[in-house]
Amino acid sequence: LDNVGRVLAVELICAARGIDLRAPLKPSPAITDAINKIRTVVPPMSGDRPPGVEIEAVAELIEGGELIS
Repeated sequence: LDNVGRVLAVELICAARGIDLRAPLKPSPAITDAINKIRTVVPPMSGDRPPGVEIEAVAELIEGGELIS
């Protein structure tokens, strides 16, 4: 289950980036809320950086249930 949380974290980080790239289009309110929670621990991409810390931070959001609250 730990690995599933990390895989989901990677997917969510990539999805948030994809939505950033689609601006000015706006996602639904529920997706916006999820992205805002992700953005509390992962800033928008501005260049290359190691993703490990960010993956673990989003995995903790998943495990803590904060993304579905």
